[in-house]
Amino acid sequence: MLPAVAVLGAALPAAATDEPEHDHEPHYYFEGNAQDCENPEFRDNAASIGLDEPGETLFDVDSADGNGTTGNEIISGTIHTDGKYLDVVLQDDSYEITAVVVKGGPNYAVYLEDPWTDLHSPDLDWVPEAAARTSESVRYPAISNWFVCGVQTSTPTPTEPPTETPTETPTETPTETPTESPTETPAPTETPDESPTETPDESPTPSPSETDEGELPDTGTSPSAMLLLGLTLLAGAALALRARFVRS
Repeated sequence: MLPAVAVLGAALPAAATDEPEHDHEPHYYFEGNAQDCENPEFRDNAASIGLDEPGETLFDVDSADGNGTTGNEIISGTIHTDGKYLDVVLQDDSYEITAVVVKGGPNYAVYLEDPWTDLHSPDLDWVPEAAARTSESVRYPAISNWFVCGVQTSTPTPTEPPTETPTETPTETPTETPTESPTETPAPTETPDESPTETPDESPTPSPSETDEGELPDTGTSPSAMLLLGLTLLAGAALALRARFVRS
């Protein structure tokens, strides 16, 4: 059993003058919720409208919160007009968009062809049994989540970073240090080599020793010498006396 789907082949009139008009032919409405391009429910619904291989999820927003722009290096998306409309831009031409899915309220819309501008979720009055809507009272809910499916068709050419010409560091001219004239050191004054005056080695004259009264002064002759002299004289006298006796 195929899922409930409405094929909208004619542009729906805007509910107010400030609502964008679009000319997507066709776009498809589905019941339920879809989170990304790998979701089994989404892939079954995509196959039912001829998109057998939606590819990979190039970018997804799982919780939109009013107007604003977000994206990555491949896809950029901007929600505008009270959060009800989405503009998608392919930023990397090595990829190809196969589908854009926009959810708001209880249902979601699938867009298969560009332009990828003023995309919206199913209007609040849509029911699966209805045919193409031409009601003047179309009301689109705020977008709650959206995602983009695609495939890579070529290998991107790597962008070489620009070669920066190195800025030459200016050579600083060294500041010359002024040469100071050396201060001449005066030649040292020679001290005359005076020979020291020799002090005569004068032996002190001994002071005469005071003698006791009645004693002869000390002549410096030791008692031993005097004794020896006396013995010598006695021996000589004894020899002379002996010789005299012998002659007698």
